[in-house]
Amino acid sequence: MGFPFKKRVKEVFYSDPAMQIIRGIVARDVEQSEASATITAGGVGFSFVNLRLKSGRGSGLNYQIEIYV
Repeated sequence: MGFPFKKRVKEVFYSDPAMQIIRGIVARDVEQSEASATITAGGVGFSFVNLRLKSGRGSGLNYQIEIYV
């Protein structure tokens, strides 16, 4: 659920306990709004990733995140 005129931001962290290298990342906005996802650290070629998820104005955060190792 969103708040009018507000953007929500959430940080998501993933680290593979087996230290496997990440081969691909998909962060899909299920609501198909004006949301965005940004990798702030790690990612493809690393064993960890930090994602910053930002909602569209007045929308909630509803992402499907897939990490392939």
